[in-house]
Amino acid sequence: KLTSKCVRMAESKQNESNVKFAISKDVGLDAIQSAQKLSEDAIKDHGCFRIAVSGGSFAKLFGNGLQQLIKAQSTNNIDFGKWRIFFADERCVTLDDDDSNFKGFQTQFLSKVKEIKSENVYPINEELVKHAQTEWKEQETQSEKDAVMNKMAAQVCDAYLQDVCKEFNIGDANTGNMPSFDAIFLG
Repeated sequence: KLTSKCVRMAESKQNESNVKFAISKDVGLDAIQSAQKLSEDAIKDHGCFRIAVSGGSFAKLFGNGLQQLIKAQSTNNIDFGKWRIFFADERCVTLDDDDSNFKGFQTQFLSKVKEIKSENVYPINEELVKHAQTEWKEQETQSEKDAVMNKMAAQVCDAYLQDVCKEFNIGDANTGNMPSFDAIFLG
């Protein structure tokens, strides 16, 4: 049973910083407090906070951490209106599917933060998934069905990469330029 405060270890490499959180009862609060500080710095530096989040239990931890933070501070002083939210490990399912990381994050976190506009949240292209599901049902063999799913996964990935490149003003993804997120939280 882990009851100690979250252990934070920071490793610095030039301008990069990796922070690892050990599992504890306060990991959600520690994560949202880190995001609060990182978002303040990013907004001062370039006007927005670009964050990528994972699925699974992270959304619940993050949402609970936000509630703890608001309760402790009696206010919410995070400028969520300038957040841009991406998904680090989304599954190729519709956005309302129980396996969708977007759905989990929407339910556990975004529903508690009204300041984040839907155009600042970047889920996968659901229409590509729906089209592939329809096409999949029309296939007769497993190899044909697998080919449809593989093609869809590649299309979803390409479309998502285009969304990321557009937000980061990279242009063509083939230029070799890489986006630099302000924070990436993985479960």
